[in-house]
Amino acid sequence: MLEQQLHTIIAPIVENLGFKLSQIRFGGTGNNSKALQIFAEKPDYTSLSLEDCRSISRAVSEVLDIDETLIKEKYLLEVSSPGIDRSLISSGDFKRFEGFIINLRAKIKVEEVRRFIGRYKVSVNESGTEGVLINSEEHKREFFIEYDNIDSAKIVVNDELFKSKGLSN
Repeated sequence: MLEQQLHTIIAPIVENLGFKLSQIRFGGTGNNSKALQIFAEKPDYTSLSLEDCRSISRAVSEVLDIDETLIKEKYLLEVSSPGIDRSLISSGDFKRFEGFIINLRAKIKVEEVRRFIGRYKVSVNESGTEGVLINSEEHKREFFIEYDNIDSAKIVVNDELFKSKGLSN
C-alpha cells in the first residue's frame, strides 16, 4: 500500500526530470534501518549517471520532506538503474525482454505450479487476457500466466543476456 502511494507521488517527479520510473521498494535493509529504493532509467533504457541519480534524489527528497506523515520512520533514499538482472514489472518490460529466460513466481498456482524458470513470450489466451507463455525447463512444457497473476519476475543472468547487451568479449 505504501509503495503504491509512493509510486503515485514519485513517478511524475522522475518523469518530469526526463526519466522512466522502473520500480520502487520500501523495506528493511537488514540492519534495523529502512530504505526507499527508486529504480529509474533513461527513456532509451540506458543506465543513469551519478548526476542523474543525484537529480532524482534531490527532487524526490524535496517532495517527501514536505509530508513527513507519509513515511513516519527514518529511511535511506537510494536511487539507481534497474541493472542487468532487473525485475520485470510492466507489460512493456515483458515485451522489451521477450525471448529471454526469466524466473517467475505466480501469485496463485497454475496447474499446481507456482515457480517457473524458462524462456517466455508475451501472449494472449483464448479469453483475450494478456500474459506470458513460459516454456518451463523443469516441467518440460509451456504454461500461460496472466499479468495479474505474476507476483515477481526477474531476468536470469546468463551469457545470452550479456551478449545481447554487448557486455561480453
